Amino acid sequence: MQLKFTLFLLVLAPLSAQASGLFISPEVKVGSFRGAGIQIGTNDIAGFDALYFDYSQVTYTSGNFDETIDAYRLGFQHMFAHQPQMGFQASLGVADYRGSYREDKRDTKGLSVGGAYVYQVTPTLSVRAGADLDIFKDDKTHTFTDTAVQFSVGFGLRL
Repeated sequence: MQLKFTLFLLVLAPLSAQASGLFISPEVKVGSFRGAGIQIGTNDIAGFDALYFDYSQVTYTSGNFDETIDAYRLGFQHMFAHQPQMGFQASLGVADYRGSYREDKRDTKGLSVGGAYVYQVTPTLSVRAGADLDIFKDDKTHTFTDTAVQFSVGFGLRL
């Protein structure tokens, strides 16, 4: 994760001089996998309401299964001009899968996509609800369809 976060900072650093503050947004994820995530970035930058690095970890443990997915994405938040308290988030990145079933261990990388609806409650506080999709190559994971869908709820702070 350290390398991926460092790369994000290198991409975001030149733009941060234009930013007006820090954006941070924790979340809880539910679905067949469960876990948490966090978005960290800057607000009011490059024409977006926020640009952020999105990290999440979800797990599934049952019987002989033990699976973990770490997702690393870059995303943006954009509020609608006609309804400035409402907006959306979109993010794209990679997912790392690690799983075992009895003695069979599998590791692979895939695509991670996220999206959310955002409601700005106050100038500093927002709430959001969304979904993430992690897609892996056929037969490289123990998941039934080689995809994992999680629904998320969280809040955002503009500092």
